[in-house]
Order: sequence, then structure tokens, then C-alpha cells
Amino acid sequence: MNASGTNNDECRRLLVVLEKSYLVRRMGTTYQLTNEKFSPRIRQWRAEQATIEHARQETIRQLKRVRDSALRGLVAGALGFSLAFLIIFANKIEETYLLGYITVLRTVPGGLAGLLLILCIDVGFCGYRYRRQGMTWIIGGLAGAISFAIAFGFHALLRSPREDMVLITLQGALQGGLWGAVCGVGIVWALRATDHLIYKTFIVIFTCGLVFWLADQLGGAFAHPNPPLTAIMAGAVLSLSLLATALLLRRRNVIATFT
Repeated sequence: MNASGTNNDECRRLLVVLEKSYLVRRMGTTYQLTNEKFSPRIRQWRAEQATIEHARQETIRQLKRVRDSALRGLVAGALGFSLAFLIIFANKIEETYLLGYITVLRTVPGGLAGLLLILCIDVGFCGYRYRRQGMTWIIGGLAGAISFAIAFGFHALLRSPREDMVLITLQGALQGGLWGAVCGVGIVWALRATDHLIYKTFIVIFTCGLVFWLADQLGGAFAHPNPPLTAIMAGAVLSLSLLATALLLRRRNVIATFT
């Protein structure tokens, strides 16, 4: 009974009830069934209880994994997005306190985008680990596009003049969607890698940095024009933060991998 999750007090109470019902008899420090015909039903009950306990433990484990991936994605997105903002705007905002305040404010959209991206990739890898594995590419791309379209759009909204608010916000969302799709697919590619992980990591980071600069030519959410190296560095830092978190979670078996 203890193996099925029943504590000692419940065991004693149950044994007393069974003894009074003449279903078991006490033999010293042990109990025996009064009739062996009860054995199959007892074994069936124990199997059912073991299955229930296993399901409960698995549910707890999955919830912990989802919690870990979501929290780490939140931190990675907040850190990466604020650092990308700081890299670009450090020389454009002279007041240090204002720069610090605006940078901290960018942790909100960045954190939510990172949480959504890493969590969706984790769920995708779990759901399609043994079948339709190609779906992880679609999930990664869509999760990245949607999450960072919201983040970039919110960032563009905060810095847009009132008369052009809608247009600038939509341009920022388009820029974020493009960059997020590339970043999401790149993270999935790195997570699926079984060899040359370091080289693939550098390829993903550089590609995300390059796409960040090119997308900024279209959307201008990060104060285009920017020096190419600055924009590439900002995009690389943001992608590095997210990719490093995903790889760390895979290393700790929080994000499932293909076998």
C-alpha cells in the first residue's frame, strides 16, 4: 500500500476495517487474506493504484519542466531584448537615468516573447518527438514570428509619434515577425543537431544578427539607419540569449530531444 502512495495512518485504518470485515486476519505483525480468491482483485487494485501514482508523478514532472522552460525563456528574452536595445540606443540617449528606465521597460516585451518562444519549442519537441518531427520547424518559426512581432511592435509603439503610431507599430511588428521566424527556426535547427553544435550555433547567431539589420531597413523599429555592425551585434546578442537558454535546457533534459 505504501508503494501505491497510501500513508501509514491510512494503511492502519484500512487494515482495521478489512479485519473487522473478515477479509484479512492478523498473524503476529503481518496480515493475511482470509480467502485466496481475493488475490486477483487485490493485485488488480494494486496495479491500478500504481498506474495512477505513475501518472501523478509524470504530471508533476511535466509541469516542472514547463515551469523551468517558461521561466528561463522569460529571463533570456528580457535580458536579450534589453541588451539589444542598449547596444543600439546607448549612444543616442544622453541621459543615463532615462536610458536605464527605457531599457528596463523593454524587458517586458522581451521577457514575454522569450517565454512564449522557448515554451512553444519545448511543447513542440515533446509533442512531435517520435512522429511528424518536421512539425517542430513550423512550431519554432510560428512561435518566433508571433512572439517577436508582438515584442517589436510594442517597442515601436513606445517610440512612435502619435500621428504615425499605427503605421510604425505595424512596421515594427512585421520586422519582429521576420526576425522571430528566422530565430525560431534557427533554435530548432541547433536543438536537433547531433554534431558540429558549436559551428551551427555561430551560424544561427550570425544569421539572426544579419537578418536583424536587414529587417531594420524595412521596419525601422530600432531607429534606422544604424551602423550595420551595431545592428548585427544587437540581433546576435538577442539570439544568443535565447539559443543559449534553449541549449542549456536541452543539456539538463528539460527540453526533449530526438532519439
